[in-house]
Amino acid sequence: MSAVILLNHALDTYELISISYLYASRLMSIKREVESQGQDHLSRDEIQNLIDGVNVEIQEEKAMHAAVIAINEAIKEGIAEQTLVTLKNPKAILTSVDDSLSTNYQEELWEAKQRKEVIAKEKLPKSGTSKALTPGYFALTEISGATGDSHRLAAIDEINAVIREGHPSDTMTALMKPEAQLPPILPFAAVMYQNELFNLQKQNSLNYLAPEQLSMTVEMVSGVVLLNQALETEDLVLIQNHLQNPSIGITKVDEDHLERYASRLVSIKRQVSSQGQDNLSRDEIQNFLDIVNVEIQEEKALHAAVIAINEAVKKGSAEQTLVTLKNPKAALISVNDSLSSNYQEELREAKQRKEEIAKVKIILLSEEERDAYQDLLTQVEIQGTIYKINRLAAIDEINAVIREGHPSDTMTALMKPEAQLPPVLPFAAVMYQNELFSLQKENSLSYLDPEELSTRIEMVSGVVLLNQALESEDLVSIQNHLQNPSIGFNNLEEDHLERYASRLVSIKREASSQEQDHLSRDEMQNLLDIVNVEIQEEKALYAAVLAINEAIKEGIAEQTLVTLKNPKAGLTSVDDNLSSNYQEGLWGAKQKKEEIAKVESILLSEEERDAYQDLLTQVEIQGIVNRINRLAAIDEINAVIREGHPSDTMTALMKLEAQLPPVLPFAAVMYQNELFSLQKENSLNYLAPEQVSMTIEMVSGIVLLNQALETEDVVSIQNHLQNPSIGFTKVDDKHLERYVSVLVSIKREASSEGQHNFSRDEIQNVLDLINVEIQEEKGMYAAVLAINEAIKEGVAEQTLVTLKNPKAGLTSLDDNLSSNYQEGLWGAKQKKEEIAKVEVLHEIMSKYKMEFTVCPVVRNITELSAEKE
Repeated sequence: MSAVILLNHALDTYELISISYLYASRLMSIKREVESQGQDHLSRDEIQNLIDGVNVEIQEEKAMHAAVIAINEAIKEGIAEQTLVTLKNPKAILTSVDDSLSTNYQEELWEAKQRKEVIAKEKLPKSGTSKALTPGYFALTEISGATGDSHRLAAIDEINAVIREGHPSDTMTALMKPEAQLPPILPFAAVMYQNELFNLQKQNSLNYLAPEQLSMTVEMVSGVVLLNQALETEDLVLIQNHLQNPSIGITKVDEDHLERYASRLVSIKRQVSSQGQDNLSRDEIQNFLDIVNVEIQEEKALHAAVIAINEAVKKGSAEQTLVTLKNPKAALISVNDSLSSNYQEELREAKQRKEEIAKVKIILLSEEERDAYQDLLTQVEIQGTIYKINRLAAIDEINAVIREGHPSDTMTALMKPEAQLPPVLPFAAVMYQNELFSLQKENSLSYLDPEELSTRIEMVSGVVLLNQALESEDLVSIQNHLQNPSIGFNNLEEDHLERYASRLVSIKREASSQEQDHLSRDEMQNLLDIVNVEIQEEKALYAAVLAINEAIKEGIAEQTLVTLKNPKAGLTSVDDNLSSNYQEGLWGAKQKKEEIAKVESILLSEEERDAYQDLLTQVEIQGIVNRINRLAAIDEINAVIREGHPSDTMTALMKLEAQLPPVLPFAAVMYQNELFSLQKENSLNYLAPEQVSMTIEMVSGIVLLNQALETEDVVSIQNHLQNPSIGFTKVDDKHLERYVSVLVSIKREASSEGQHNFSRDEIQNVLDLINVEIQEEKGMYAAVLAINEAIKEGVAEQTLVTLKNPKAGLTSLDDNLSSNYQEGLWGAKQKKEEIAKVEVLHEIMSKYKMEFTVCPVVRNITELSAEKE
């Protein structure tokens, strides 16, 4: 620049010597440079090139000088467009010239030139002038500066406009323009810049931010963004540096607590990040720091209050100690005036213990390692002592009210915070009272300590909540409560939780139906034990059934018999004499099941298949045993029937293995006779199980019917007549009463002649005869009805025909007397109809309580009625 300045002076004064000096100066500079690089001489060409370069610079300087003069002239003339043309001349070497700002350039440059001319005139000497010092001459740097101011103001206007529009990306673009001459910004924080600037702009009465406001806000936001980044990375040193950044302007930052500020802000940042908030604002940061400062002040006050408590404890005055404990700055709660002596004594002992420990530490630890509080009770220790004293007092009260036996009082005492007991359920007051009273009675001192109370309360609460889950039949909740360690159920297996829950629900329903509100813990434990026993029995049963299947497969009847008789298999009525039959029957059933399993394994997926599909189950095995036992029993029954001894037959029929209907021992002869007759009718002289069952039911029905006839129990007789096991045919429900009447009459006659029972066939014969009589009576009724119709028509011949109908049952009819029959019957029928009318009228008058003497006609009718009677 020195060379350029000299060249400018030389050009102004045409001092060629100065120009030659410029060459010399430049050459000397180059010479020094090449010598430093080990080159001794410059060649002619190098010197010529340098001179050519200087000549080019001189020409460019002359052109620039001419361009600057043109700009000064245009400014002086005051035409903005002309000034713009000169500013855009490339030789002027001005950048960022904006056509839209031509008026601004003219105005700014004119004012600046005017100011410079005034200053220049004041500085000129009284006499003599120089072309180089023309008053008000505007140099290139000054022109560039003046246009730059215009550019900045325009950029600031644009920034204010885009802030109002509210698009962060547009605001970011405007802020980054060089013309705005603002501090560097962080593009990724566009939203924060927009929000902060928009809020600041709204607070301004002109809704406009000046360059200085913009600059300060940009620097503040950038500082807050960088602080948030440091919080995100949890860089405590960097956080502390940013907190002291004056651009952010956080107030009341105490250097002694920078680390604490940083730690708290990191914690807050983690919390807001987990809630989806990206950054903390400056105000939020300031608020948190203010909170920390308040905490610091409170801690100082707390420290002083704690020292005062320690001093009071040391002095031994319970009243003074109570005063210091109740100091709000000590931040102690639940201080009870009535327990001041207890507090003093307990705190004194605690302080003595701590002082003794402190004496040891003084010997063992250096001064730097010692704790300032080593011989003082801390606030936490003091509060703990208060809780301890309060708890003991509350526990005493609880024990007292438990003894008194009022559930509501016990509940109130249990709910006191001082007792520090687990939460209780107020609606279960009676259960707490009962459980705690029982436990207290078991204690030799009749006193429950805090641990015993807590444990039992948690147990009762668990049982109550489990009962609620049982009431609502919430199986998932029931399973969770069953595993509650506070209840302490024994021998719970997680694999069977669903089974426990289902069984408890069933028992709870039953208990509720009997007005039992709750199941106790012991009741539930007993049920769980029962379920566990069942599970073990089922496991043993499964193993036994598996052994049976294996034995069947091996094919040795004796071995199969041993497995069948295993008590754990739970099979009944296994007969040693039938071992071969069992083996054969079970083998066949197993073969069939294995064939079905093979088919299913092809058709079903692995998930759909039953793991035990080819094994006989316990139920299936018992069924086969029962079937074989029954066949053996039926063989025995057939044998004893052939032998003909009723008592033996009865014994065989009553065997459970036969699986026959119940028999009536006193009717042994009837069973023997009926079965023997039926057996003889069979070509094989053998009765199958179904035949034996049906015959037994029929005989039992006949015996019971005979008993009903003996006692003349009409209802019972009618029921037995309709018994399908007896199988009477053509029994008409409408004539049951008639059947009964006749059968009772015949039974009386038979009994009088020494016959004790009717057989089924005898009873059926009687019923058939009654049915024939009923049919005859129906025929007679129809015939009599036809006679009445014929009489009414009055044709003697027709009446005669109906009289001669055999179904009418009339005898001694003479065809010659047909007219006489018609006349006599007609008269009799007329008289009967009149009497019938009188009876109807009589019924009507009786119904409405009418007097019979109201008229002679009625009296005559009444007399006719009496005559009829």
